[in-house]
Amino acid sequence: MKIWARIEDSVVVETLRHPESPAALFPAEWVWVECPEGTRPNASYDGEAFTNPPDPEPPAVPEPPPPPEPVNIPVPHFKMRFTPQERVSFKTAAASADPLAPYVADWLALLDDPRLEYVTIGDPNLTAALQMLVDAGLLTLERKAEVLGA
Repeated sequence: MKIWARIEDSVVVETLRHPESPAALFPAEWVWVECPEGTRPNASYDGEAFTNPPDPEPPAVPEPPPPPEPVNIPVPHFKMRFTPQERVSFKTAAASADPLAPYVADWLALLDDPRLEYVTIGDPNLTAALQMLVDAGLLTLERKAEVLGA
């Protein structure tokens, strides 16, 4: 199948695959010229050769937004992000024979340490601790997202 270019003012307006000149199918003022594979609209035609326009510049990739500033929350306020049922389930799990019990107990001990004044939302250790609670079945992913919401 041949490729035909419709030419206006020495510029390709469109291309068409057709076994023979499509001139008889369109208005008589339209000029059709056989062109090579890969000829694109907006290519120039000098009567003998086609020159495609330069490839468009790739779209600029926007810089990712800066990471959010850490948010410090007083420990009592952070603990209040959990429901009473969740807080009790953490304490129950920490005292159980579950393989994750020592990790839950460690996390609760850190939160109960009087030297800890703030919990930093965005701290990877906090995110990992909450994921551990999800893995233990004590928190859902949705609740984890809610708790981490500033």
